[in-house]
Amino acid sequence: MSYWSSLYTGPCPLRGLVKSQNNTVGEQHRATVQMAAAIIEYKKTEAERRSSEEEKRRREEEEEEEEEEEEEEQEEEEEEEEEEEGEGKAKVELLDKDVTRL
Repeated sequence: MSYWSSLYTGPCPLRGLVKSQNNTVGEQHRATVQMAAAIIEYKKTEAERRSSEEEKRRREEEEEEEEEEEEEEQEEEEEEEEEEEGEGKAKVELLDKDVTRL
């Protein structure tokens, strides 16, 4: 037996070290892959959430615009009715004045 082999008689410690390093690298790789998958999934759900929020905002804005248009149409109709009533009253007043003159 040589001097160096007599100092250590067990299994080679480097083999265990290399094996544990490989496992660590494998575990790190798995963790990295899992983290990447989690990030991708998060980005997908975040993008879906944002797009659904944007669609919701668009719908709300469209509904508000429709409501405003309806209100404006109602106001215009009311103004037209008031003008027609005013014209009718003016005609009645003119007729009343004509009748009183006669």
